[in-house]
Amino acid sequence: MNVELYGSDHSPWVRAAMLGLHDEDLEYALRSVSSRKVPPLESLMHDVRLTNMRRWIACLHKRFSDYPRLYSGGDFEPRRPQPLPASLAQRLIYSFGLITMMLGLPVTLPLALFLMR
Repeated sequence: MNVELYGSDHSPWVRAAMLGLHDEDLEYALRSVSSRKVPPLESLMHDVRLTNMRRWIACLHKRFSDYPRLYSGGDFEPRRPQPLPASLAQRLIYSFGLITMMLGLPVTLPLALFLMR
């Protein structure tokens, strides 16, 4: 991935003077890779060809320093604390909602298909 960053007299973001859609797309991909610790993360952290990408990540870390779910914070400079894992109560609520949706699917799906006719 080749990310072109502008010089110091321009924005640190990819294509605009302020954070734009391209930056948000890259940030979402970075968050996905960092939250799961997949193999591309290793090359993103150490590949010499991705120096500009790491500079962009550093700008992103400064911009979102108060964001509570910055999964890439523990892997890239400047370091930020990793988000706390979900509590037991949060996991139980999520599981209850998921089970409820799965149990309701046999009723809601035919009903929705019938009403769409």
